[in-house]
Amino acid sequence: MSRRLSNPSNPSNPSNPPSISLHSLHQVLSVSAPCLCTLNGRMPAHSLAFGLPRDQPPDYTLPGMEDPTLPENQGNKDINLCPICFEPLAGHPEADPTLPKELEVITASQRQYHRWCIAGWVVNNDTDPLTRKKMEPVERDALLKFRSTWSLVDTSRDGNIARVNELLAIPGIDVNSTNKFGQTALMLAIDNGHNVIARLLLAMPEINVNQIDRYGGASLMRAAFKGAYFIVQILLAVQGIKVNQAESEGYTALLFATAKKHTDIVQMLLKAEGINVNQANKYGKTALLFASANGHTDIVKMLLKAKGIYVNHVDNFGKTALMEASRNGHADIVDMLRSAGAYDQPKTA
Repeated sequence: MSRRLSNPSNPSNPSNPPSISLHSLHQVLSVSAPCLCTLNGRMPAHSLAFGLPRDQPPDYTLPGMEDPTLPENQGNKDINLCPICFEPLAGHPEADPTLPKELEVITASQRQYHRWCIAGWVVNNDTDPLTRKKMEPVERDALLKFRSTWSLVDTSRDGNIARVNELLAIPGIDVNSTNKFGQTALMLAIDNGHNVIARLLLAMPEINVNQIDRYGGASLMRAAFKGAYFIVQILLAVQGIKVNQAESEGYTALLFATAKKHTDIVQMLLKAEGINVNQANKYGKTALLFASANGHTDIVKMLLKAKGIYVNHVDNFGKTALMEASRNGHADIVDMLRSAGAYDQPKTA
């Protein structure tokens, strides 16, 4: 929903003032101040739309501006609108039911706001945006912590090392907070190749290296997929790391590293305590099957030396490592597999 406001900058025809939506106004105004409500194209009407300083309260004498502090019978018809961005709060008939978690409703200074809007306001202000009275320190600190925690996820994704350092210095910051996809700052740093930031996060004692996103992906398998050797090395040194953790399709760190031909990472994983060299994905594919099918000779050599390797594993399609290597013309791998005891045809019970 776009809140329609009269344009105070053009009072030439007060009886029929032009109106413009907040979304449109956000696009046409030339402003340098960042939007306090940064999600879904929302903007703070009183600080950007009317060109007011960030710490100045809204001027409710302007056309179209209703004072949200007034009772309903005194002109405030939209008591379920956020006083900062003027978009519907949860419970409003026009509220978007798919709004992300950061736009949840929160009560601050006895008013309801979008959590993200009021958290954005208090970054540079210690007063209530409507009454200009000082906020309670405990309340403001809680909002600042929320804002900083969410910023850590975004900043780690974007690769801003200096800002990540600043955020990590904030007492009590939640380094394991997630976005709406369940992705942490560490996950996004690894996904985007920001290895320095990943190392900064891994140095935090509260970091949860086994945390998974909505799709079951964890940090170790991400690092293995990306070929981030030193990040994998650090992760494997963390006590309690789950080396056989699998995502929703059944891929583990070893399977990802093998499929992507990250030979040095495969070698490191094979030395990890508790590694399951025969673990298969949901299609029955093991690391040996991947390496044999794709002609990864060096990886096949390492896997065949691994303790407990099973060379005659049959996938969900009835294929073995030997059959895949033979089908794809990898003669050297065929010879290695036969020497390791592979059958030409899978045995049936």
